[in-house]
Amino acid sequence: MHPIKVKFGEKIKRLIIDGTKKAMYDFARYKTVNNTDKKMLDRIIDFYYYNFYNENHQMIFDDFDDLSVFIECFEIPINFSSKLIFAFIEDNIKNNILTDAKKLLIIDKYALLNNDFTSISKNDLIKLLNSGELNRIIVTDDINKLTEEEQLIHQEIVEFMAKNNNSSDLEKLRSNTKLIKDHYFDKIDTYTLDDLPIIKEALINLEVADDLSENIILYLQKQITKRKAPVSYEKSFNITIQDNVPKISCKEYNLLNQSLKTYFDLESMTLVRPLSIKEVYYCLYLLKKMNQKEDVIQKFMKLARQENNKQNVIAQYYFVIDKIEHYGASLNLLDKVNDLKECFHEYCTSSEEDKNTWYLLLLSSLKDLKTYLPNDGEYEKEMAKSLYNKKKV
Repeated sequence: MHPIKVKFGEKIKRLIIDGTKKAMYDFARYKTVNNTDKKMLDRIIDFYYYNFYNENHQMIFDDFDDLSVFIECFEIPINFSSKLIFAFIEDNIKNNILTDAKKLLIIDKYALLNNDFTSISKNDLIKLLNSGELNRIIVTDDINKLTEEEQLIHQEIVEFMAKNNNSSDLEKLRSNTKLIKDHYFDKIDTYTLDDLPIIKEALINLEVADDLSENIILYLQKQITKRKAPVSYEKSFNITIQDNVPKISCKEYNLLNQSLKTYFDLESMTLVRPLSIKEVYYCLYLLKKMNQKEDVIQKFMKLARQENNKQNVIAQYYFVIDKIEHYGASLNLLDKVNDLKECFHEYCTSSEEDKNTWYLLLLSSLKDLKTYLPNDGEYEKEMAKSLYNKKKV
């Protein structure tokens, strides 16, 4: 299938990816897609929506060739597209693709809806699919527990599925899913370079496009490199708040504490309000001048981060962007940093209609990058030193 030509003005309508690998892509209508390709895209979008927003579903996905075109068409970044491919595979595992054929349930929603059954109308069939009740009817251990009407539905649909399911295709899907489970999911933090050729071959056998499979392997290879050569966080900056701090008078201490109380109450260890990153630097400068211990400084930093995480996405972005850029190169995160900055630009300049789209992307990217940042306070302390060391309170 040739790449689909799509206008990208409103390329992505909604994108949600969270830690449970549940995700959904829902796209604006596209004017330049021909009818054949549009049907394919609608099928992927519909399946994706149904799969991840219906907890009761038990469908097996096998349209990885169409999904590859879908990813290429909308130029989905490799970090997102990898999650997307593996999310479908993981969902297939959850829905028992690795069990024997007798227990395996593959409901081809589109084949069912394109067929006329005598035991159930199309509208009622849609209701059973969307509620997950069709799974209960088909996979029951005891057909006598079903109502008379449900028994007729069970018999007709099971016979239909038996005629339409290709056993060799099912075995191919199962065996290659098993390879990915053994060499990726079961070794999610420990897979090695030796596992990558096996994962790649399995992806290609599942009909993931060759180029996309290659890019996924390169992405996984980068994760291995990052794992094998972790960057030492000590120390880009060689300062500690307690080193060589002169004693201060009670009067000077009280003046410093008065300034600090505008932002942070040292006695109750509470923030007066959420702080900007520059206000955090200033408070660190004051705490240093007051000869506060390291545990006090760390508690302050933790409170500041926690409070910022409750703020809007723009406040969160400005709170960490300098730190992200500082560590970006040393942690091999430049691609992720560029994605983040692009998301921020699009969020700030997009129309109201697209604002929520870019908000979700920005929040997801920001949350991901924060996990790589050291929280030892060394960066913030150095910034406080460089900004305020020669200033008087």
